[in-house]
Amino acid sequence: MPTVLQFRRGTTAQNNSFTGSDGELSLDTDLYTIRVHDGSTAGGFEITQNTATQTLTNKTLTSPTITGVSPTVTLTGAVTGSGTLTDLGSVSITTTNTADPTITLTGAVTGSGTMTNLGNVSITTTNTADPTLTLAGDLSGSATFTNLGNATLTADIANSGVSAGSYGSATAIPVITIAADGRITSATTNSVTVGDGTLTMNTSGTGISGSASFTANQSGGSTFTVTSNATSANTGSTIVARDGSGNFTAGTITATLSGTATNATNVYINNDDTGDTNCPILFSANSTAGYKPIYEDSSFYFDNTNNILYTTANAARYADLAEKYTSDIQYPPGTVVVLGGEAEVTRSPGPTSRAIAGIVSTDPAYLMNTYLEGECIVDVALIGRVPCMVTGIINKGDLLVSSSRPGHACAWTNATNPPAGSIVGKAIENKTDEDPGVIEVLVGRL
Repeated sequence: MPTVLQFRRGTTAQNNSFTGSDGELSLDTDLYTIRVHDGSTAGGFEITQNTATQTLTNKTLTSPTITGVSPTVTLTGAVTGSGTLTDLGSVSITTTNTADPTITLTGAVTGSGTMTNLGNVSITTTNTADPTLTLAGDLSGSATFTNLGNATLTADIANSGVSAGSYGSATAIPVITIAADGRITSATTNSVTVGDGTLTMNTSGTGISGSASFTANQSGGSTFTVTSNATSANTGSTIVARDGSGNFTAGTITATLSGTATNATNVYINNDDTGDTNCPILFSANSTAGYKPIYEDSSFYFDNTNNILYTTANAARYADLAEKYTSDIQYPPGTVVVLGGEAEVTRSPGPTSRAIAGIVSTDPAYLMNTYLEGECIVDVALIGRVPCMVTGIINKGDLLVSSSRPGHACAWTNATNPPAGSIVGKAIENKTDEDPGVIEVLVGRL
């Protein structure tokens, strides 16, 4: 006989409380089932018998075959039908409506339709009373909207009582009456009658003549012609007429003229070479546009012989007296210039030059030597105040001499007086940096 192999055994309660080693087996003597243990779970894991009844909890059945179970599904109510789920398989149920619903329309639009087996339904509607539109007043006509569809309305305008036709002629005036609503309610004509008579017209005067007469309310006519001796030529005892260009010629006009003359495109000025040395200058009272008188002043005149303008000035817009000098190149305003170079003056070449001529003026108040000719001309300020190109720190009141920067001045900082002929001018304003700049300078009054 082979040796008998027996495992640990006990009741269901004993197995439930027992924790076996990993891989150990135990026998449930109540159910005669085997438990497999993992060394940590109390009761282990039960292995059931093939014929045992089991409860499937949290189990997934993959493609199971279930036999012996075939329930029947039955529909009741408005829709009836039944089918059997053989072995819990699929089922197709043919349904029948116990009562198909009917939709009925009432009111101005009527109609009905039955939803067979709850399907779609089409309802043909009928209007119980089709509306009619009727026009009244000066317009008449009506139209009925059958089944609320479209309708065509033909309108007729009421007869105003006025006969059709044209009113008015060469001898009749139309008389038309219009009502408040814009309708013409009547139309007639009134005859026009011109009484008989003869009209005679005559004209007379210097250079014109003509006469004519005609009888009214006759078919004939008469032409009234006026003639004149007008001409654009300078002809005595004639009327002045413009030619095709709008011009005319006249002799001496002797008259006292008054009023306002219109603008003239051109004014003829006689070339007077008689040598008059006292030609007054004409001027207006102000510079505004418009008609104004012309004035003259005996102290404001032009010497035609010597080409000199005489007047008295007591104010100037600018601040320096300047004179024209020739220079080697055209220097900008504010440049310090000295006597020398290829022309009369040139830009200051270095510090403390003794040949200072002055500063190139920006806008002279009075400019001398205006007829000086040369390739390059500069206006050199001799007296007054002018902008000057400078370099370095400068205090108001400092004497200025030429600096090491060509064409620029700088402050004289020595305790002794600067060399003779080297002073450019005296500073009118401060300069607080070392960079080149421009300040106002007083020249000629030191």
